[in-house]
Amino acid sequence: MTINVYTVISFIGCVIMFVVASMSETDEQAYSINVRVLLRILGLWLFFEMLYYSVPGKNLQLTFDLLRYIAIVFVPLSVLLTTHKFLFNRNLSQMIHGSIVLIPITSLLLAFTNDHHHLFYTNRFIDFENGIYFVRSSYGFFYKYIYLSYSYISILVAFVWTVLAIIKFKDNKRKQSIIILIALLLPVLGNFSYLFIDSFSKSIDYTHCSLC
Repeated sequence: MTINVYTVISFIGCVIMFVVASMSETDEQAYSINVRVLLRILGLWLFFEMLYYSVPGKNLQLTFDLLRYIAIVFVPLSVLLTTHKFLFNRNLSQMIHGSIVLIPITSLLLAFTNDHHHLFYTNRFIDFENGIYFVRSSYGFFYKYIYLSYSYISILVAFVWTVLAIIKFKDNKRKQSIIILIALLLPVLGNFSYLFIDSFSKSIDYTHCSLC
């Protein structure tokens, strides 16, 4: 196992997510279940990130790169549901919830069966940069036009809700909404730079670094 700064960052972030999720077990507020689910999804993501950056074999790295999506695909949905519950103190309708959840489930199925259709990836290979082996990927039709749209639209809606909450609420809830807004912005900026800005290093996924 290789230990580097990204392994350590992922490990610390993973521990923090699961510890905070456990601490919130005593929170009786209605939205606390959504918060715990979100924190555990993020913790699972960071756990796979830790393994991804520390495994010695290239085949194992490809495997853990894929396993990350067990958590990643559900992050936008969980953020949307948690934000909605916190701000409006009610759940989305079952029809809307059911419609949205089809996208992460389909994304996960396509990611694990990609060799048969290449809708999620068109190519994946091990590359080396800044002293780190990492998976470089070319993305397929479903990833680029459906999965990314679902992800960014979910985060954008949560962002708009949070801005409206900052305008509407006073005192403590406004402060909490500002914290949520910052928490939404940082991973999105990290993910955007990783996916779309060529000058950024591709050996590090800035999304999970910004989560920590």
